[in-house]
Amino acid sequence: MNQVHAYELAGVRIESSIELPLPGTAAKNGGAGIRVEMDEPLPTAEAPSRADWLWKSYQEAVLSYPSLGRARVSNGRSIVLRPCRSPEDRSTEWRGLLIPCFAAIFHQRGALCLHASAVCRNGKAYGLMGPCGAGKSTLVASLVGNGTEFLSDDLLLVEPGKGGKGFLAHPGFSIIKLWDDSLKRTGSRFSRLGRLYPDAVKEGFVPSPADSVLRTVPLEALYVLRDGDEIAVKTLPKCDALGVLLENSYGAQVFEGKPMPLHFRQCGELAANVPVRALTRPRKFAALAAVRNAVIESMDTV
Repeated sequence: MNQVHAYELAGVRIESSIELPLPGTAAKNGGAGIRVEMDEPLPTAEAPSRADWLWKSYQEAVLSYPSLGRARVSNGRSIVLRPCRSPEDRSTEWRGLLIPCFAAIFHQRGALCLHASAVCRNGKAYGLMGPCGAGKSTLVASLVGNGTEFLSDDLLLVEPGKGGKGFLAHPGFSIIKLWDDSLKRTGSRFSRLGRLYPDAVKEGFVPSPADSVLRTVPLEALYVLRDGDEIAVKTLPKCDALGVLLENSYGAQVFEGKPMPLHFRQCGELAANVPVRALTRPRKFAALAAVRNAVIESMDTV
């Protein structure tokens, strides 16, 4: 009998037939809210030729990736992986693509998923939003070990606090994706995993347990990364913050069928309760330390 690995993400118990880069373990009692299974390999004729999402309905989606295979995400409860035929075990190569799969499955469950990385400072979470390539992971890598701890990279799951007071941020996948240059400029506090999926342009790294937060923490503020000549941090008006949150929802341009009234309301409540700050900075390594220090200073400013 295959081993079953148990985890917890955003309060949901996950049982998987392959190891997942998730923090902590789930409680021993209760059934799985989400199951991850590795199915039979795809016939050669069915191997995907390009990367894409196919949404048959809001509750049924398939992610395809060349030379890797397909992942079916269903009903907010099931992720089934079908690899391309290969003489070797391909399970670890799904590590990078499991993040969008989990973003999709939590979309199906009605959760608010932000395209953001996050750190924790003094028991509070701070998220960094921006499109792919904006430098979120590089800034997180610079922040970790300099008075902050790693919480999540790329996907940030948030939910309202008890009694409607504030919002909470959940720890995410214990992987951060970096260029080699970024790693050299930010220090060596991470262990190298290597490529997370075929043809990945970045490599995966794992923060040390001492630098990681494995519990849900209050979300204190969100930053949206913007290019500029000078370093500046400015709190956005709530109406502008709402637009930023809608734009930086995970998979905003990919995941179809999201109940728009629900999603709009979630972002509106988040904008009303959590400050969203524009972080303008030069996108160059020479300015990274100064940007990091400016962010830490703003975190400590009440």
